[in-house]
Amino acid sequence: MFKNGILKPYSIIKFNKYSKYVNTSNPNILDVGCGNHSPRIIKHHIPNCIYHGIEKDKMNVDKYDEMAADNLFYFDLEGDELKNLEDSMYDFVIISHVIEHLNNGFDVIKVVKDKMKTKGILYVELPSEKSLFLPSAIGTLNYFDDDTHINFVSFNLIIQWFTELNLIVLESGIKRDIRKIFTVPLHIPNQIYSIVKNRKLSANGLWDLLGFANYFVVIKL
Repeated sequence: MFKNGILKPYSIIKFNKYSKYVNTSNPNILDVGCGNHSPRIIKHHIPNCIYHGIEKDKMNVDKYDEMAADNLFYFDLEGDELKNLEDSMYDFVIISHVIEHLNNGFDVIKVVKDKMKTKGILYVELPSEKSLFLPSAIGTLNYFDDDTHINFVSFNLIIQWFTELNLIVLESGIKRDIRKIFTVPLHIPNQIYSIVKNRKLSANGLWDLLGFANYFVVIKL
């Protein structure tokens, strides 16, 4: 995806949801758990945004991510630092594959709600019920492949959380990016190599095909 800090064209489902529901051309964005070069990806696709990211430490970001972000905050979401961010600040908040790593997922969403503007949009992505039964693979395909997954949150439970917090669900379901599914044949050589060498599948390219994750788009009224 990257070469010498330069981002090649890339797109995922959360940008489609952003375009569909966020009307401002210069949004304030909060990315809760901004590893995997998310600062660069989001700034590439939404260059006029004010981008704030949160990570536990600097291990998951690099200098190009720090250059792309308007502000990066480093703290543990299981502490109280999230409450120190400005209230009613953000038009679009992303919490992607974070909740399953926390013991206090509900509390994080509750605090994040305070940080959102009225009519702000929250995008949440996390492992689905399907992930509990998928084959094990290098890179995580079964929920239990990742030993930092400590809190499975079902589809119905997170819907209940949103209801308790008076957040309105606009969309929800299995996350499937058709463009990623079409690239699955390109991963066949890598899969053969992984099976021969490791006697195990590689998760690369299979999340969207097999329905590893649920997604939710909610609004604060």
